[in-house]
Amino acid sequence: MHEHLSFLKHTDSKLDVSFPSVGDFSGDGSTKSDDRLPIQKHADIVDYIQSNPRDVKISAIDIQRECRVDLDGKDYEILELMKNNPKIVIINEDGQTYFQYRAKFEIRNKYELLNCIDRIKSGISWKDIEDCYPNIGNDIQEMIMSGDIIAIKNKETRIQIFYPRQRAFLTKLSSDIRAIPNEQYLLTDEDLRTEIRRGDAIQINNSWFRVASNIKRSASNISQPERARAPTSVSSVEDLSDRNEYVEDFTDNKLPLDGEFDGESEYVGRALKHGCTNDIREKWKLTNEAMKSFRDEKALEMELLRLNLLTKLGTTSTKKKTIIDTSKRLKKRAKRTSTKITNTHLKGTVIGNIIASTPDYE
Repeated sequence: MHEHLSFLKHTDSKLDVSFPSVGDFSGDGSTKSDDRLPIQKHADIVDYIQSNPRDVKISAIDIQRECRVDLDGKDYEILELMKNNPKIVIINEDGQTYFQYRAKFEIRNKYELLNCIDRIKSGISWKDIEDCYPNIGNDIQEMIMSGDIIAIKNKETRIQIFYPRQRAFLTKLSSDIRAIPNEQYLLTDEDLRTEIRRGDAIQINNSWFRVASNIKRSASNISQPERARAPTSVSSVEDLSDRNEYVEDFTDNKLPLDGEFDGESEYVGRALKHGCTNDIREKWKLTNEAMKSFRDEKALEMELLRLNLLTKLGTTSTKKKTIIDTSKRLKKRAKRTSTKITNTHLKGTVIGNIIASTPDYE
């Protein structure tokens, strides 16, 4: 064993823990050279360590078995790469060496993830949390759909940023829906296409789904194109591309889902969506467009005058400055030298004497 790897000695020196590297044997038992570069082997080890829960300590034996990299033998130089990797924690314990992955945030599950996002009001980038624990992406999508967090895609980097939502605002759709267990669609009493779009999140009996937006694809193009992807957050502001040819129909009495309804029995009732329904949002947009002509203060004042909501021009912005006419001087009040007592019955009394001695009394 190399001297700088002496701390990798196993507790039982009699146990033969040597494993063939990936290049020693192929799947059929024949010998085969390993043409991976050291940096590629290092990347394989990091991926393996990252795939395990954060509290699991990975030994050199585990790495040799799972990655076919012999840190005790010919691949000793990989250890130097691991020592210099800030994402890898090396632990020496009872004569054994273990490795753990170090993420930017110590997050181990969905509960801790939500608490972390709630705590950081300025937002957390996907790049900072994507390696915290396995399948964190699934938890993120669930929290977006349920309205626990807000997701916004950075226009420059195209990376998602997550923010706390606080209290969600949910709206009931206008028609009852019928959801059948293990079916991937809803039956509706009325046409809901004006209220909710493909890709929008929808709640059915406390379970969240999205309105299906999968498109028909050729064998050579199996990925979902950007034009057919659900919105980053829970509600869209416009319809998806007209070029999309969808797998499931969205009709006046049928709403497709992106997954099977998981209820134990049939559900009949109202479905919920985030924010106001799209028809209300469209009316607001139209009103907003109509108001653009009145953004100019003069045009707004003229319209208010027409509606008898304003009496004269100039009263919507600044108040007229009060002008003081200094040409008319107030006459100086003459100083009283004596005071006539009108209450004659007080003459000669203490109060009468006080009044008589007060020059400015009125």
